[in-house]
Amino acid sequence: SYGNIINERRELMFTASEFLPTSDGGFIAKAYRQVKTIPQPAYISSIWYDTETFLAKYDEQLNLIWNKSYNKYEDSLSIDFTYILNDEAVLVEK
Repeated sequence: SYGNIINERRELMFTASEFLPTSDGGFIAKAYRQVKTIPQPAYISSIWYDTETFLAKYDEQLNLIWNKSYNKYEDSLSIDFTYILNDEAVLVEK
């Protein structure tokens, strides 16, 4: 039920940036994960990362149903576009 702890030990193994509710009472979590560092010009004083988009679908009991990562732009600062439709279909760029 709402507001009650289901299981204290369950946790996401990533930091989600969005939670999208689904019709079955679950949700899809969306995250951006740093995969590796990429070369940058010598005059840049920060670290650049190749980043992947990660989606994970959980049911209402917080059981993982599926997960998928997208990284079309390897060795780049660009992030993959993903859009989740109401029927949980995922649109991604080709």
